[in-house]
Amino acid sequence: MSEKIHFHLIRCNRKSIALHIKNAGEVVVRAPYFVPKSQIAAFVQSHASWVCEKRTELMRQWKNKRDFSITESDQLTVLGKQYPVVYGERACFNGTIFIIPEGSFEQIKSEIIEEYKRIAKKVILERTIHFSEITGLKAEAVKIGNAKTRWGSCSGKNILHFTWKLIFADLYAVDYVVLHELAHIKEHNHSKRFWSIVADYMPDYKARKQHLLQVQKKIAEENWD
Repeated sequence: MSEKIHFHLIRCNRKSIALHIKNAGEVVVRAPYFVPKSQIAAFVQSHASWVCEKRTELMRQWKNKRDFSITESDQLTVLGKQYPVVYGERACFNGTIFIIPEGSFEQIKSEIIEEYKRIAKKVILERTIHFSEITGLKAEAVKIGNAKTRWGSCSGKNILHFTWKLIFADLYAVDYVVLHELAHIKEHNHSKRFWSIVADYMPDYKARKQHLLQVQKKIAEENWD
């Protein structure tokens, strides 16, 4: 007999029932006003196995985040490649090794992130210029930030924003995100016209997009927030 799943119900204007598991393990259900609660409960219970698996996955991610640290015996990722960590006076990546100051991860994390931002700004700006020349699409500015849920975005004023965490992905995936955001300068939506622009310059964009999911899973178990 499967475990009884308790959930928090949110009624809203939608056509179907949706399940979401929060990081704390709470089950949130969004459902149309017209669907009886008994039917919603049955729907949730029919997905009990998925809920349990998802909770287990989230707990593993939480534990890995809690225990995550970087020492001289570890490696750090830059553009999809692993580089040995060496202790030094300040965080610095020289293309061969990643130097970090000695200390607890919480003490040195912000300094490592600043170095990652420096690398990300250089690489992403170069790739944006590259694809701007190819497509003729020009951004008003390129900014590197701390977004947690998006790789990139394009504002109504055509300012491109990218998360520094994109530097964990290889250039194959970075280029997809850069082109994706540049395409929004012409189409501020995800219409067929938008995807046609992306496909014209990057026919294998779906494979590159899929590759980002693996990077996302890795980051989810590392404490960079």
